[in-house]
Amino acid sequence: MKIRLLRGFANMYLLEDGGEVAVVDPASPPPPDIADVSFIALTHGHFDHYMHADDWSKGVLVHPNDVPIMEEAPDWVMRHFGIPVPPPPKIDGYLREGDELRLGGVVLSVWEIPGHSPGSVAIVGDGFILTGDLIFEMGGVGRTDLPGGDERLLWNSIRRVLSLPDTTLVYPGHGNPFTVREAKRWFRV
Repeated sequence: MKIRLLRGFANMYLLEDGGEVAVVDPASPPPPDIADVSFIALTHGHFDHYMHADDWSKGVLVHPNDVPIMEEAPDWVMRHFGIPVPPPPKIDGYLREGDELRLGGVVLSVWEIPGHSPGSVAIVGDGFILTGDLIFEMGGVGRTDLPGGDERLLWNSIRRVLSLPDTTLVYPGHGNPFTVREAKRWFRV
């Protein structure tokens, strides 16, 4: 599987296998070389991760616990930050723990990793995990002071990710990818 990182309001990932493409966190417009996608998944429902969802040909897959956050985002962000954000994108389906997403010849697993938001999920493949805003390089962690954030759940989710093999590549919602080994060093695990 090929994983392509495009930077925008947040990291957007294009997953490619067997001639099929999927998008994780449509934070940027579609690149000109991508005509159609198999699915669009959100790691969580914060607006910076779905800013360009409506520019794509499909609705999104999201955990149901983040739908209320998405529905409230335009008003909440305007009140607290004074910036306009787009309305929530069309939802094509829901992601839950243990769901499988098929792309080409690859099966990806969905993990629930709440904490940054109640419906945060990770997309897990062979040797990699896309974690949204759970964990960042140099030991950064996702905010828990936004609606639905929970610090205790966030740390439980981080421990789960750090239980993966050391060579697992972690693709975060912002910043650069890193390995579980590096993350363990940052968190002194």
